[in-house]
Amino acid sequence: MPDRDILLSKADAIRRALRRIRNVTGLKPESLDNIDAQDIFVLNLQRAVQSAIDSGWSYCSFGKPWFAGHDQRSFPLAGSGENHRWKPFAENAGNGRV
Repeated sequence: MPDRDILLSKADAIRRALRRIRNVTGLKPESLDNIDAQDIFVLNLQRAVQSAIDSGWSYCSFGKPWFAGHDQRSFPLAGSGENHRWKPFAENAGNGRV
């Protein structure tokens, strides 16, 4: 069972990032003509997507969240086979490439 607090924390991070986008852009594409609004939009969208990925990994690893410093041996779903479907994700977890 995934850690409920981790999932709630990630959901809150997604909510905050999307709220910031809404507050800055007003959900109007023309607001992105401003370079500062573009930066805020991209940064917060990236944060929301990363939090969604993190929460997915937390859920898939059955409550054993990953973080920098862990490798594929930390993942019970990573498997040992070269073509296992989780292997590419587990190899990249925590190093900024996922």
